[in-house]
Amino acid sequence: YFQADSLRFYLTQQEGDTTTNLNHLLNKLPQSEPDTTSGKPFTFTAGEIHVTNSQFKYRDFNVPRSDSGIDWSHLNLSKLNLSVIDFSLDGDTVLGDIQNLQLADWSGFEVERFAGDAHFSPKKTEVEDLVIKTPNSDLNFDLLFSYNHLAAYSDFINSVKMTGDFAPSTLNFADIAYFAPTLTGWRDTIRLSGKVRGKVSNLKADDMDIRFGKSSHLLGDINMNGLPDFENTFMMVDLKQLSTNRSDLQTISIPPYGSDQKLQVPAEIGRMGNMQFTGNFTGFVSDFVANGKLKTRLGILETDIKLAQNENEVFTYSGELISKKFDLGRLVDAKQTVGKISLVADVKGKEFDPEKLDAELDGNIQEVEFMGYNYNDILLGGRFTNKMFRGNFSVNDTNLAMEFRGLISLRDTTEIRAEARIIKAYPVRLNWMEKDSSFFVSGAVNANFKGNSIDDVLGKVVVDSVTVAEKEKMATLKQIEFSARTNASGKTLRLSSENLDAKVNGQFNFAELPDALNYMFYEVMPSAYSKPVKRPKEDEQFELTVELSEFSKFSKILVPQVTV
Repeated sequence: YFQADSLRFYLTQQEGDTTTNLNHLLNKLPQSEPDTTSGKPFTFTAGEIHVTNSQFKYRDFNVPRSDSGIDWSHLNLSKLNLSVIDFSLDGDTVLGDIQNLQLADWSGFEVERFAGDAHFSPKKTEVEDLVIKTPNSDLNFDLLFSYNHLAAYSDFINSVKMTGDFAPSTLNFADIAYFAPTLTGWRDTIRLSGKVRGKVSNLKADDMDIRFGKSSHLLGDINMNGLPDFENTFMMVDLKQLSTNRSDLQTISIPPYGSDQKLQVPAEIGRMGNMQFTGNFTGFVSDFVANGKLKTRLGILETDIKLAQNENEVFTYSGELISKKFDLGRLVDAKQTVGKISLVADVKGKEFDPEKLDAELDGNIQEVEFMGYNYNDILLGGRFTNKMFRGNFSVNDTNLAMEFRGLISLRDTTEIRAEARIIKAYPVRLNWMEKDSSFFVSGAVNANFKGNSIDDVLGKVVVDSVTVAEKEKMATLKQIEFSARTNASGKTLRLSSENLDAKVNGQFNFAELPDALNYMFYEVMPSAYSKPVKRPKEDEQFELTVELSEFSKFSKILVPQVTV
């Protein structure tokens, strides 16, 4: 039984000296002739050891003191309280069941409780059923540190091999930083369990269960080479499950630690809500390949994509992307126009923000919602930049079969500059216009116009080999041209073909124009109508010029209110 209170033990090595004050003291003691007959090491045993309110100092003045982390050449352990049972010292090996150890180092590192069945030697430090509690962490695990010599602790990151079997524990990286000073300032907290082995610089973790933020959860195996320089650490992560969200990701600290810098995550990622990923990551935190399945509130994505972030925090990506009912409109904040999409495509681009997006895509869109209609079977190849598409696509949908080459912009004002061959189109079913659902058109289109509606559209559309049909009625034209322009008196719309040349000029609302025209024709030729036509609620001010021949086929389809 051994007990000591207010014990002070100061161990120093003066500048220029190669040994400690303890060795100097031992060397001054009377020396007896060495016993060459006995090779037994020194041994000491005690049933109980209790040390309270004590202090241990070690200073090596040959080594400059470090400003961060635990300095193994300059230790100052105060508030030292120790209770050990079944203690034994056998040469350079120490055994003992540590009931409790408390201490505080002048570096700031503090242990509120350290307990476990310990084995210490020049080759290893092992503690079974270890409990470590600090102001920031609460760890429960079996621990083994192995090394070639005790001096390895001065290069803990590269020289001490760790083996740890963690029961559910809480770890704050501020405590790790005391042993790896380059992490100083990193104060993120995680909850974990699993098996860890290797050196800090080349660490492997199996069956890891890691939780961070408010709801993020990782299950899987992790290999990391390059710690503690997290930004340049190569990782191989096999994820059975990763659940996270933008809010939690933005709590992750990034170098330089202590600067309070956090991981920058695009707002588009936030629109995905809580995300669940299964698969694997290979690479660096800012340059990696992700292969797996991502489930989000916007839909499902399957990826084999390389994702990187450059020094300007711009995200770039390339690889294969598969989506299943993914809500693209909500992702790019264009849900009034675009809806869900299912596709298989090769992508290469940068940025996610639709205002900065620059991406090339080549693939097959099985279905996509646009203007409230669900299109099927689209082959697509082109480039998307800032809500604009430039390229080509073909559609083989039930209500639309066409080939397209050109530009479509969905910026503040819709703009189309393109050539297209429309094999068949049912505009009403596609939500392009209001008429009978049987309304059908086909032809070859050359378009150059901009505008969000017929009332503000400007430009020209030329259609060759035109066929227009509705129910049993059908009409054909070699060519028809529609143009819209503005002038001093308002707006001019012109529709011309070999059978028709019609021009409307003035101040008018196109949606109300058919009723206004019908009333105007009624005023001129009332006998052509079977019953009176009501005057429109709003007056339209326009000048109409019409030259036509053999127009009855078209009038019955396009303006059935008018009989020619």
